[in-house]
Amino acid sequence: MNYSIRWISLVCAAMAVPCIAAPSAKVQAEYGNLPLAFEANQGQTDPTVKFFAHGDGSGLFLTPDEIVLTFPASKSVLRMRFAGANRNPRMEGVSQLPGKINYLIGNEPSHWKQSVTSYSKVRYRDVYPGIDAVYYGRLRQLEYDLVVSPGADPRAIRLSFPGVESMKLDPNGDLVLSLPGGDVRQHKPVSYQWIGGRRQPVETRFVLRGNREASFELARFDHSRPVIIDPVYGYSTLLGGTGNEAANAVAVDSSGNAYIGGSTTSTDFPGTTGALQTAKTGTTTGFVAKLNAAGSALVYYTYLGGSKFSVVTSLAIDAGGNAYLTGRTSSVDFPVTPGAAQFTSRGGPSGLDAFIAKLNPAGSALVYSTYLGGSGDEFANGIVADAAGNAYVTGSTTSADFPKTDGALQPTSAGEADAFVSKVNPTGTALVYSTYLGGKLDDGALGIAVDDAGSVVVTGYTDSTDYPTTSGANQRAFGGQGDGFVTRLNAAGTTLVYSTLVGGNRADEGDWVVLDRSGNAYITGTTASRNFVTTPAAYQKTFRIPAGKDDDAFALKLDPAGAVVYSTLLGGSNDETGYFGAVDTAGNLFITGFTNSQDFPQSRPRQLYFGGGDAYLTKLDPTGSTVLDSTFVGGTLLDQGNAVALDSTGAAYVVGSSEAANFITTQGAFQNRLGGTRDAFITKFMYPPSQQISLHAVVNAANYRGGSVAPGEIVTIFGSPIGPEALTTLQLDSSGKVSTTLSETRILFDGVPAPLIYVSASQASAVVPYEVADKVRTEVQVEYRSVKSNPVLIAVAPATPAVFTANASGAGQGAILNQDGSVNSESNPAPQGSIVVIYAAGGGQTVPAGVTGAVTSGASKQVLPVRVEFGSSPVIIQGEVLYSGSAPGLVAGVLQINVKTPSGLNGKWPFRVRVGTALSTPVDLVFGNR
Repeated sequence: MNYSIRWISLVCAAMAVPCIAAPSAKVQAEYGNLPLAFEANQGQTDPTVKFFAHGDGSGLFLTPDEIVLTFPASKSVLRMRFAGANRNPRMEGVSQLPGKINYLIGNEPSHWKQSVTSYSKVRYRDVYPGIDAVYYGRLRQLEYDLVVSPGADPRAIRLSFPGVESMKLDPNGDLVLSLPGGDVRQHKPVSYQWIGGRRQPVETRFVLRGNREASFELARFDHSRPVIIDPVYGYSTLLGGTGNEAANAVAVDSSGNAYIGGSTTSTDFPGTTGALQTAKTGTTTGFVAKLNAAGSALVYYTYLGGSKFSVVTSLAIDAGGNAYLTGRTSSVDFPVTPGAAQFTSRGGPSGLDAFIAKLNPAGSALVYSTYLGGSGDEFANGIVADAAGNAYVTGSTTSADFPKTDGALQPTSAGEADAFVSKVNPTGTALVYSTYLGGKLDDGALGIAVDDAGSVVVTGYTDSTDYPTTSGANQRAFGGQGDGFVTRLNAAGTTLVYSTLVGGNRADEGDWVVLDRSGNAYITGTTASRNFVTTPAAYQKTFRIPAGKDDDAFALKLDPAGAVVYSTLLGGSNDETGYFGAVDTAGNLFITGFTNSQDFPQSRPRQLYFGGGDAYLTKLDPTGSTVLDSTFVGGTLLDQGNAVALDSTGAAYVVGSSEAANFITTQGAFQNRLGGTRDAFITKFMYPPSQQISLHAVVNAANYRGGSVAPGEIVTIFGSPIGPEALTTLQLDSSGKVSTTLSETRILFDGVPAPLIYVSASQASAVVPYEVADKVRTEVQVEYRSVKSNPVLIAVAPATPAVFTANASGAGQGAILNQDGSVNSESNPAPQGSIVVIYAAGGGQTVPAGVTGAVTSGASKQVLPVRVEFGSSPVIIQGEVLYSGSAPGLVAGVLQINVKTPSGLNGKWPFRVRVGTALSTPVDLVFGNR
């Protein structure tokens, strides 16, 4: 009797393949980051179009010999062709998306288009010999890569743009295409190769040719490896009315929407319909804007303030899109919600109080809003939020009666002005803790960060020789004219974890701090001290400023205990500030601020010219020894960068203020012209993520235990990033074998690719190739997008049996079929003495030569003896094994065992599978009379 598995019931539980379930919070948060869908043309549009996609305000139509990009808002059409290329390249959808698209238009069913397939990418094979073009979506924007195979010549690529009025290269190296409706800008290409698990940049530039054509010129690169040419799309836009604006803060959500906070004096900046506050009410009013992922439209814009002065100085967002805001206000009618921790203003000589507010995802209502202050003046400068919705705020206060909590680290004011740190509960109704922080003179905090445990790090400035420091601090002695500080508090806000001064013999300040996942703190700031201490391998060890000039930016990295990892200056021959920093997953630090130096460090710049006082964006490597990228940002008048944020793709978003009428903006940007004397701006720079492919573990797919693998075993691989974000499941090739490549991922055992069952960004499942059978150990690597991970050496055993279980944990109820084909469970036991079907991983069987990894159509050879042992020592009862081998109709590697159970067993019995001498861990089977 052949008991083949009914896989519909068991595929999820038995093989740990994710299944469809009710939407979770994580799923909802990721929904906005779904890739653009490239639809296969099944009659929806012109028959010459093979695939098409819709972006934010644009459309893309892919034909064999032409790519057409439409911009309906400006009534512009851009056509791009590959001149001299293959006129009929093979076009294929890559990474099929789940679900189908239906066009049920009209009342005639014969005209309906149903079950239309869509993909996250489209690949043109061999546009030129050995060169592919790949179109895809990233954060709701259309992009393309040119993939040059080893030995192919990138000089063959010629981009033709028929229909454009003119073409030019701007000083940044961007390709500017003039259309009747405006200019389209393709940014200077970013090219790279994967070498040793890391992206190595290849300097690349556009070259103009005659007849409206452009090509690429690449610096030296390794011709034995693929090279990727990525003409990067980003955006740059102004934000402002006829008054003055400044953007002080930025954050980015998982869909690429940017949230900007700042101040405005404009009455004509268009507040969006339904926004919390659509009209300006004070002399200067705070604002919060949410910009879509393309930088082309506002999702919402709201003023925030009362009848006098208000400004938003810092913001943070949570996974749900709520914005946490802080700043200062002199308005006694600032919008405050009922039940707030502090309902009324207590402003001092200047009438200034801090405020803390939480704005809902639509920008239409306050979740809460509260004042924070005493009878003096308060300046709130930084806010962060934790996963539970608590908000942490820091700044400075002159109030002797500033709100503080029992048990606070420093319950009383020590000087003329003190820093403060306050934690507000998720409803904004109470302070969890609040403390002063300072010495006997003037102190203020400017930046704040929080880790997953709730421990806070703050940075700022102090004039106090008695500022609290901890024993073992890097610097406890006061430098002279004012020092920076870095202080870490415990989660309760009651004690110092570490606290150190930062600086030399002149004025210094820490402007912002950010934490990485390991707890290292990165501080950006400004120093005038010629004896500022730098580390031996620092990028810039000494000032480049001549006598009479003041400040350089600096970057400082401290480990979780507060010890210095690196310290470096950053600047040219004039003044700089280091206002804000952000760190990526590889430990690269992005810094923005202001420079007055024409010779400010430049590396792979996006803007070559100096405008006479510019913002800048600099990317510093994890050791603080190399500037990876650095560019000016701005026009020919004063520009200043105030904040920077990163998204999941590695793109950097810089915000600040500009007075330049020629500030560079991009095609389709929300606002291309300066509205008043000074406008806010936001510029998105695309950076390839510098992330190494890491293999963490290889374990048995049934019980998640490692240590050894067996030929034919189904294994689960954990790592990052080892595949695409979206799950991709097994595919069959033309011969019916399971593919060894899924979404550009391969799993290699001593270089032999393994049949793949599924892949995702952090997890994959594969069948160990039978080629490892004669080896003592095997080297396992993940290869993703032609980049190989670190190798992991694993022992090879003849068999490593493990039984699949119902809960996919490797323990508890086994994933077993009763004799009638039903699933065994406590509510559905197996009759005594009946035949049950058990499914296991761990090898011990082979399949005929040439069908490795195939979906088998019948039994395969069983090499090692199989036994099924019920009970536990010293009482072990053997079942009669009727069949053991590959499961017919399933991936080779699934071991099926048909066993006749012993008579007399009742209730729940543990059992083990023994293959040869190897024994599985126990799982349960339930017996009973039915």
